[in-house]
Parts: sequence; structure tokens; C-alpha cells
Amino acid sequence: MLGQLAAWHERVVDGTHYNGEDGRGDGATGTVTTAAELHRAAAAFDAASAALREAHAANGVVRWYDDPQ
Repeated sequence: MLGQLAAWHERVVDGTHYNGEDGRGDGATGTVTTAAELHRAAAAFDAASAALREAHAANGVVRWYDDPQ
């Protein structure tokens, strides 16, 4: 979802697709910066998701006691 939102910010044209941050429609927007930050957030979520999958898989092979010994 973050990647899709970043891609939207990369393609939009101020004054055509939206009314910009200031309503002037002059093309001076923060959409490029926003897209870069969204891509960075998406990469962080991907890394966290991979780490969680690995931790879950590692925990899945542990044979837990019903009652501690």
C-alpha cells in the first residue's frame, strides 16, 4: 500500500490531478519528497515483515514443555 501511494505521488501533476498543497496549481509541491519517504517506509515495513517471518519460522521448531522442567 505504501508503494502504491508513493507511485501515485510520483505521477501526479499539480493543477491537473489535485490542487497542490497551496491551491495555486503552480507545480511547486512536496510530492517527490513524499514519494521518497513513502518508498523508505515501504522498505522498512518489508524488512520488518521478513524479520517477523524468520522469527516465526525459527520459533516453530522449538519443542516447548507444557510445564517447565
